[in-house]
Amino acid sequence: MWQDLINHISPFTYYMVAISTGYFFYDFMDLLIQGKLLKEWELSLHHIAVISKFVYNLSNRMFIGYTAVALLTEVNSIFLHLRKLMQMLRVSFTAPVYRLNALINLATFLLCRGYCLARITYGIVAERSRIDTAYLCLLGGAMCIMNLINPALFVILLRSDVFRRSRRLSNTVGHGSDPGPTKLMMVKTMGSSISSSSDGSCAFCSDSIRTSKTGSVARPMEQKSFKGEPDF
Repeated sequence: MWQDLINHISPFTYYMVAISTGYFFYDFMDLLIQGKLLKEWELSLHHIAVISKFVYNLSNRMFIGYTAVALLTEVNSIFLHLRKLMQMLRVSFTAPVYRLNALINLATFLLCRGYCLARITYGIVAERSRIDTAYLCLLGGAMCIMNLINPALFVILLRSDVFRRSRRLSNTVGHGSDPGPTKLMMVKTMGSSISSSSDGSCAFCSDSIRTSKTGSVARPMEQKSFKGEPDF
């Protein structure tokens, strides 16, 4: 397969792409029915780019190799979804299992998503003479979307799972010292204000990508205790 990603085709890779296309189409329809196409615009763009490219490849029985390479990114989705499940179960941000998953998540993001995007982008440039002009425009547009969304998602993951801890430590009241009644009153006042204004909404998919929808303000429960980690 790696020798010719354009003309490669086998029953396994072809049906893998076909099943994956069905999954992306189903997820897109779910967003449409729930009225979340605009709210989760990154995921909507991602699915439009993927579905259009996959359908073209299946119809023409070409570029199946490139599509299989693109699906390697779903390895990272395992840990993105596991991260989401732990957040829903209110697993502590500092718990070893959460920290381990965060590390694996970032590593597979770079190895799987990063490599795949780089390999496909390189192929577009190196083999552009073998690609139909119409498909080259379609593929180029899809890769532009992917190359914009994925780095943004990686930055969000870093801010949420790596830099959030250092911010919390630096923002701890009194840095371990006695905060005093005045500071305690300020904290309570801030907590009451946030409790009355926060809507407590959450989102992600990501495939990654639903993970990128949150506010910067913690939920009321988390003002009382940071035991549970919010969506980023």
